[in-house]
Amino acid sequence: MFTRTRPRTLATLLVLLGALAAPLGLLAQKPGGTKGKTPGQLKTPVFTDLANHPTELPAITNMVALGIIPPVGVGVFSPDAVVTRGDFAVMVQNLFKLTAPPKAATFSDIKPTDPIFGAVQAVAPFMNRQAICFGCMLSTNFSPNVALSREESSIILVRIMGARKQLQALSDQDLQTFLNATPDAKNWTPSAAPYIAVAVKSGVMPLLAGNSFQPAQKLTRADTAVLLDNVNRQFVSPPVVLPVNPVRPPLPVRPPLQPVQPVQPPVQPN
Repeated sequence: MFTRTRPRTLATLLVLLGALAAPLGLLAQKPGGTKGKTPGQLKTPVFTDLANHPTELPAITNMVALGIIPPVGVGVFSPDAVVTRGDFAVMVQNLFKLTAPPKAATFSDIKPTDPIFGAVQAVAPFMNRQAICFGCMLSTNFSPNVALSREESSIILVRIMGARKQLQALSDQDLQTFLNATPDAKNWTPSAAPYIAVAVKSGVMPLLAGNSFQPAQKLTRADTAVLLDNVNRQFVSPPVVLPVNPVRPPLPVRPPLQPVQPVQPPVQPN
């Protein structure tokens, strides 16, 4: 009799453990665990620190489930933490599946044994650091712990999608019209302005309060989740939207049936 009840006891314990694991975020999708899976097969991550971010919640859960933005820990996303340059390199490589260039970039502060080495090599050709400041191009450091700005993220994303033939530069007239309509454009780095304009006009980066861009503002993890989720939906994996009520072609109209004429027997000659 004891051996019959033991399997039920084990099953009950497993159910209880599963119920406890979900609220703690133990079922959160691990980074890189989406290979070969469809969206319907992905587990929805569960976090305990997103109560104050209901607007960003869908983007955060989607980016973590797809393995693009890794969580900070079990059930922890840290939405208000600032994204660093090294963080962004990993996220962008995950999003676009970038590969290392034929000629490796050399940075004094990034070693081949560093976990982010591959991501840094893949993103380096798109950084265009001279667009931010001339001295940046002369530096041999990648500075992975520097907080990422809206300006730098715009340059990287626009250059990547430009290489993918998904974005193109604005004409001089369109660029000037955009700059004239943006109040803080006069404070932008001149060489970064064309990239910012393309990012805003294409819907990659939004304008902020007062129709300003605020290029120096740093990106939080919640901001970056919304940004990359938007890029993913528009340019990487756009969803297929089916019409709610598809219009069907009208059925062919058949001509009305004619009454059948009785067949008269042939007249026999006399």
